[in-house]
Amino acid sequence: MDPTPGETPSTLRAGSPTASARGGGGSLQQEDAIARGGGGTARKTTEAGRHSAPQAPHRLRWTEMKTTPTVRWKWIVGASLLAYAGLFVASCFESTDCANCWQAAVMLRELTLAEEEFRRTDADKNGTPDYWRRDAAGLYTLAVNGKPLKFINLSTAQADHRPVSPVPGGQACHDAYWIESLGFRDEKSPDPYRFAYCAWPVPQPWKEWTFIVNQQSPTLRREDRAGRPPEVYPLDPPAEGWVTIERVRKIRWRERNPLWWVRFWEAL
Repeated sequence: MDPTPGETPSTLRAGSPTASARGGGGSLQQEDAIARGGGGTARKTTEAGRHSAPQAPHRLRWTEMKTTPTVRWKWIVGASLLAYAGLFVASCFESTDCANCWQAAVMLRELTLAEEEFRRTDADKNGTPDYWRRDAAGLYTLAVNGKPLKFINLSTAQADHRPVSPVPGGQACHDAYWIESLGFRDEKSPDPYRFAYCAWPVPQPWKEWTFIVNQQSPTLRREDRAGRPPEVYPLDPPAEGWVTIERVRKIRWRERNPLWWVRFWEAL
């Protein structure tokens, strides 16, 4: 019911319908304000708890970690070390041995030991501590008191390219190598107090190693394709291209191993 002209809200009676409706509206507004006030209080309580509670440490995400400069360098270094380790292991499986080449060196070592035994025991019984100079096979076939010396293996004796006396079973190269006794350029007759031997490969279409040794030097090698021994033991082996076995191993390893640079210090 609308108020009549001249009538103000204050003059409305409390029991009138208009006053009741308006009073009810006021109650609703008060309740809504209380509810809102309660919500605000709850929000304030939650925010206060948030600020007062200890916060968890900040953690980088995986994508952020990968783009961090420090982490990125760690990954690069780790991957590089892992790749190098794989190449290092692979380089160890590269075989650089030449079975027949090293067997030739073994034969010369055998002859050297046999010569020392011949001199130490005076095997020819001539009363002089000298070396055997006539050939290589004689260290097997020379008979003293009716028995052959056999200071070397039969296969080594058979590999003698120029034996003075027949060898049981005949001549045969050993692992594609022949051996032969060498003279010296400065001697007119065989000097009984020194010796020299050579082991050379049968003719090949590619270069192979030829080996020499004497009574005081280590076994030396030189790459050659001639397929024949030197005429005499060289006066200055290094000047003529002869190198030690250790150097040959390094040269051969570098030539045959494509991953030699992984262990470059072994080729020096």
